[in-house]
Amino acid sequence: RIRVVGTKGVVEYQNGVVTLIDENGARELEMCEGRNVFSLFLERVSGKDEGVSMEESIYITKVALKAREAAETGKAVEIE
Repeated sequence: RIRVVGTKGVVEYQNGVVTLIDENGARELEMCEGRNVFSLFLERVSGKDEGVSMEESIYITKVALKAREAAETGKAVEIE
């Protein structure tokens, strides 16, 4: 069971069913076939999938921050 709580509602995944709970009440959401964010998360936390390494995650974050900097300044930036 995974439950994500935010300021506008709750999304819960349990037994293959995704439920959204918000100001309109609770309703089941349709999931796409195949791998999805919930199944990937479950694989990751259960140890079935190693995902990305810490180093890869840090590099990805650096690239995203540099891309934002380039967009905001309109200039090319170097990625170390």
